[in-house]
Amino acid sequence: PFILEIHPPVHNNQKMPPHLMGKSTLIQTYNFANQHMKSACMFAKQAESLENANQGQKFGPFFVEIRTFVSSTVIMSVCALEANINEHLMQKDGILRNFGNDQRISIFRKIEKLSILDKYQLGLVLNNVAEFEFVTEPFESLQYLIKFRNMMVHYKSESDPYLEYSKKLEKNLRSKIEETPFEKNSPGFLTVRAMSYSCAKWSVNTVLKFCRYYSEELGIRDKFKSLELL
Repeated sequence: PFILEIHPPVHNNQKMPPHLMGKSTLIQTYNFANQHMKSACMFAKQAESLENANQGQKFGPFFVEIRTFVSSTVIMSVCALEANINEHLMQKDGILRNFGNDQRISIFRKIEKLSILDKYQLGLVLNNVAEFEFVTEPFESLQYLIKFRNMMVHYKSESDPYLEYSKKLEKNLRSKIEETPFEKNSPGFLTVRAMSYSCAKWSVNTVLKFCRYYSEELGIRDKFKSLELL
């Protein structure tokens, strides 16, 4: 969950200056992105287990648990996505590795309020890597996943006729996930029919695939390397 750093660092056969002898400091750099992603994977597997255990059953109380695990998977997947870019922007071996510590802090403060995807794009720009387009996978799914998470966190009634974004998001998600097998007649797609293991699996895999691609493009450490696709 965390990285250990020794400050001041000593590289290769370089000798530490006399005035710094005995003054090294141990710093724990916590990696919460990985913790969020592990949580998302755990919730997704719980949803899968419940779906399998209730195959052929009619809609019942067990679905409340499934919906809890699926919605938690969506939310934690995006939490992992956001924590990942923030950590990569701040850590010494991350996106801003060619900048000094004070410069990294200054840059991060200026861009802290950018959207999640804008931060990822900026990381590419700062390293002279071509920006990604959102018309191919996994970038297209990434946009839908973030919108789905935002809908849950900032929830307003799905039945409100003025919320056109709900209808548009429903249309987009239909091509990415399979609906729950337990409640196909509910009028609520985003809040009921989309609550399936298929949705949880899609959420986790979308973030893992994107972050692996991003890490390769920038030559930085993939924090989720130990996690397998579902």
